[in-house]
Amino acid sequence: MVLIRLKKIYIEACAFLLERASNPALVSEEEAEEVLGQFVGHGRNLLELQIAYLGPDHVDVGRASYDVAEGIGSLLAKKSGKLAGLFGFKNSLEASKYASECRKEFERIKKLYD
Repeated sequence: MVLIRLKKIYIEACAFLLERASNPALVSEEEAEEVLGQFVGHGRNLLELQIAYLGPDHVDVGRASYDVAEGIGSLLAKKSGKLAGLFGFKNSLEASKYASECRKEFERIKKLYD
């Protein structure tokens, strides 16, 4: 549980930096891309931990699924679909499918709580 909380704090810090990335004077494009990669990598790890310890229907799993899907979408846009070998994906198609699965999980869990 402590590891889950630490991962969430790290991801929140990445999100904060990504918000700053809109201002090139604060964060360079390369730094933003690296932070985005960290966001996705740690987000995937957080998602696995949450499913294992909180259960697949927990609201935090839905939020993490959404965050990972959005992060992958941003990476696909920034890298022009060239994710082969990066962030644990074999290719951009695999990354896109994973993002789609995460979006579906988010929607499924959202319906449970509406």
